[in-house]
Amino acid sequence: PQGLAAIPIQGVSYTRDGAGAIVASVSTGNRDPLTGASTNYNRARITTDARVQYRWSNNITLQAAVDNVQNIPGGGFANRRAYRLGVRFNY
Repeated sequence: PQGLAAIPIQGVSYTRDGAGAIVASVSTGNRDPLTGASTNYNRARITTDARVQYRWSNNITLQAAVDNVQNIPGGGFANRRAYRLGVRFNY
């Protein structure tokens, strides 16, 4: 899918600095898009959903929903904008 970065397994290597302290450094994993450095970087993704419900009578309720209002790409079709309508009957 477009806009979805693969998340590989991240490798960490440990070495000792001049003072003998153990220092961890990332050896593999995602790359920072600005510096190209190997990091655990993942682009933030925040979506907005909207829901509305109207009680027509004591026995009928109408519902509507929009998921991912901004239509931000994500992990496949399920994460794109989706519309839902519903009617609930109570008897």
